[in-house]
Amino acid sequence: MWWKQSSSNKPRYDIRGKNRYILDSKFQWRHITALLLAVHIPLLLVLSISYYFISQNYDAFMEIAYRYSPELIVHLNREKYFITYLFIISGIGVGLYTFLLGLQMTYRLIGPVYALKRHINNLIRGDWSQPPLKVRKNDDYHDLIDIYNYFYSSLRRQSEWELEQISRCQISAYALESRERKRALVEYKASQLSLEPQDFLKEKEDIHIVKEKTTAS
Repeated sequence: MWWKQSSSNKPRYDIRGKNRYILDSKFQWRHITALLLAVHIPLLLVLSISYYFISQNYDAFMEIAYRYSPELIVHLNREKYFITYLFIISGIGVGLYTFLLGLQMTYRLIGPVYALKRHINNLIRGDWSQPPLKVRKNDDYHDLIDIYNYFYSSLRRQSEWELEQISRCQISAYALESRERKRALVEYKASQLSLEPQDFLKEKEDIHIVKEKTTAS
């Protein structure tokens, strides 16, 4: 049955130890792009202005060197190339660092939401055998996860109580259709909770049958 499949093929609901940092590509790429633009637009503006004035100064130094100290031209060119490469490497390095930082930040944000969404989807499909939801210690939304786990545990305890109450219903041995309906309902509820239906059927039915036979005799 469908509820048995959902309970027997349970995925891991704990997202710890995952190497998959892209959980929601649309959400993460949108925020990573926004972070890259927020960092790089001011950075490129500052670097462009700085490079412009440095180039102007080097042009003046080069003109002076050509007139009075030609031996300094080699050193000035080397310094100009060094500063140019330094600006380029700095821009690439800041971009890479910002990207990795954004990836880590969005992963911490979306990780608990992704795990919660997956947990709820399995719950909607009838899998009540899931363990409580767990997330990493350095993730956000711990209060939300705690509230949800309390809610989920309360619902599970209520389902277990309902199963126990259904199993206690005494039905005559001659009411075959009612007994079959009770058995199907107990099996359904027990399978959802990953419990053995026989624990809620056999013993109580045997006791009830014995009582009926004793009364009839």
